[in-house]
Amino acid sequence: MVDRIIRWRALHAPGMEHLHIWQDSETVHCESVVIGERDGTRFGFAYRLVMDGAWRPRLAEVHRTGPTPTLVLQSDANGRWNDGQGLPVDGIDGCLDVDIAATPFTNGLVIRRLGLAEGESADVSVAYLRADDFDVVPVAQRYTCLEPGRRYRYEGGIRNIDTVLELDADGLVALYPDRFEQI
Repeated sequence: MVDRIIRWRALHAPGMEHLHIWQDSETVHCESVVIGERDGTRFGFAYRLVMDGAWRPRLAEVHRTGPTPTLVLQSDANGRWNDGQGLPVDGIDGCLDVDIAATPFTNGLVIRRLGLAEGESADVSVAYLRADDFDVVPVAQRYTCLEPGRRYRYEGGIRNIDTVLELDADGLVALYPDRFEQI
């Protein structure tokens, strides 16, 4: 069972995240606050994720500071998403995972869900939430297990990243080179 508070600092721009994750018998929960800067624009938001026991996101709520409204995404765990009111969210059908910009936490969720053995790779399409405009778009990503539970190559995303993520003992991202590190 996981019950932790984790903090990351951004390495590429001013920023920080404070996250609390806990698990009960059937569900994994997290609540987090992120502040940062992207391309000279400052932002802040809080998010809450609820995942099933297989670490598949079932609910994502993101509350941004300022005039942008709250974003709610609910999943049936089979790649169909709605807006929390039952209306389908266009463009992200087939995405099993959520990737929230400005946090390394959601990369770790994909890795945990995939359960890759050493040398195995998987291509995924994620519902990517951009921090600058709060838009949600599908994004292709690839994960390759270099050392189970410890090191994974991550390729793709909006910025065509190619890096090796290092995980901590709980399978959460400890180091995302040039982007984030646990503190």
